[in-house]
Amino acid sequence: MNTVGSLRLGAPLGLDADSSASERRLALAFGAVTVGYFAFHRSFAYIGIAPLGLYIGELCFLLAVLHRSSRHALLGILRGMAEPGPLHVLAWVLTAELALGVYMVVRGTVDGFALPDLAKYAVFNFYPVVLVLGVWAGQVVPDILERGAIALAWVNAVTGLAFLLVLDRLAIEIPGSDGVRLNIGSGGTFALIGLLCFEKNLSSRWYLLAANGVVLIGAQGRANWLAFAVALFMWATMTKRVRSIVSGAAAGVIAMSAIGVLGIKIPTASSRGGSSTIGGVIGRIIATFDPDTAQGLVGDVTSREVEVTTKWRSEWWGAIWDGVHATVDRMLFGYGYGFPLNRLGRNVPDDVRAPHNIFLYALAYGGWIAVYVFLAFQAVIAVLLWKVWKRTGQPFGIICWAAILTVAVFSNWYEAPFGAFPSYMVMGMALAALTRPAPPPVYD
Repeated sequence: MNTVGSLRLGAPLGLDADSSASERRLALAFGAVTVGYFAFHRSFAYIGIAPLGLYIGELCFLLAVLHRSSRHALLGILRGMAEPGPLHVLAWVLTAELALGVYMVVRGTVDGFALPDLAKYAVFNFYPVVLVLGVWAGQVVPDILERGAIALAWVNAVTGLAFLLVLDRLAIEIPGSDGVRLNIGSGGTFALIGLLCFEKNLSSRWYLLAANGVVLIGAQGRANWLAFAVALFMWATMTKRVRSIVSGAAAGVIAMSAIGVLGIKIPTASSRGGSSTIGGVIGRIIATFDPDTAQGLVGDVTSREVEVTTKWRSEWWGAIWDGVHATVDRMLFGYGYGFPLNRLGRNVPDDVRAPHNIFLYALAYGGWIAVYVFLAFQAVIAVLLWKVWKRTGQPFGIICWAAILTVAVFSNWYEAPFGAFPSYMVMGMALAALTRPAPPPVYD
């Protein structure tokens, strides 16, 4: 009998040898989907059976429910609340998040909104259950995180460069998606984190580091740049490699200076200009707080776009804050799912329902109750991932958690399948280490 599955959060279940092969295939499939989400962002979420409205995220849930072992893991949430174990508290806060989601959907239905529309909002509450599937996958394939991290580095490097150089110009649309084009996302950030944490000889993988660095810059996502900076600082501090980072940063500055002097342009997404100089990258970073200087680096049009986006978004955020705190009822429970939040701001497109800030998303739709439940959930995950690092010496989980939260504060992430699914899957896989026997102490 193998002890690779789980009925409860943290309690092993004996499984026969015949079922282990199918478990591994499903776990690895979840890992492959996670890589796809990180590499292709929103465009990957539209892969599926469009006529039935079943896309890759929903199909994964369907497979999890149909498979006996993963289904038992999902049902084990309630048992995990009642029985002690390493993830006991996590089971409680996860159940609170799910219960809040049920309340929000029922409330939205009473308010007259259609269930399919409410389901889009409730991704924020229901997709955290992917965390359980991540724990299960990590139990079935103990090295799945390392495998996935290296796979992401290769996939993101190859497809990211291909996208920036060729595919972006072809304007490929995802079938059944109403015009959603193939795109790249946060893969560069998380591929680099994975290489730093799992690659034992980084110098031998310089080409992967360089390629993913180019993709990270080319995607032109400032939230991802900040997330990687946070991750890099944490990695250097936790692994005591500050000196390596300083020398690496110095080499990077020299390389970027040479690129700038030679006037070499970096390929970027067509939606961000198609190409950029090093000065342009710096300009995009500072445009939010120093538009005049940025104008000389990126040009008037790009600088103005960043400035206008920052202005209407900050005004919208202020209007959301004021609106929520206008009444006690709204302060506690928010506007509710389905409310046209864009009407609170000026020049906010009609199809924009998320304020690009996870804190304000929770506050706007669910009030302070939703905020506190979300913060409690994240805090428990962080504490457990910290324990994983202390127990195993592997900081990947807690670094990913910090990077993901950084991205979520400045973009759509936990409220959308393309962000929620890979994030909770990766963190769950990391938490699986707490359900395995502790490694023996190492003596000098």
